[in-house]
Amino acid sequence: MITPEQMSTLRRSEVYWTARAMQAQGSRFYRALGDALHAADAVNRHLIYGTWPDACWDFYERGLCLEAAEADGGKPGHSRARPDA
Repeated sequence: MITPEQMSTLRRSEVYWTARAMQAQGSRFYRALGDALHAADAVNRHLIYGTWPDACWDFYERGLCLEAAEADGGKPGHSRARPDA
């Protein structure tokens, strides 16, 4: 289970990157869940987070990586700190 602080972070965060991380991976279930999360209002978004908290936290963290990679103009795993990457 995730901590109350992590749940609070999920509830305050923008869903775009979390949903995009879900949609980008191979499972049809998580692609559909990402679509649902992206379309959900606040009440249904909280229901999704409460039902699958660990998975949502995992995809939240993956979404942060996607967001950082896009901000760097690179691909996931790309880092400006490593010129050889």
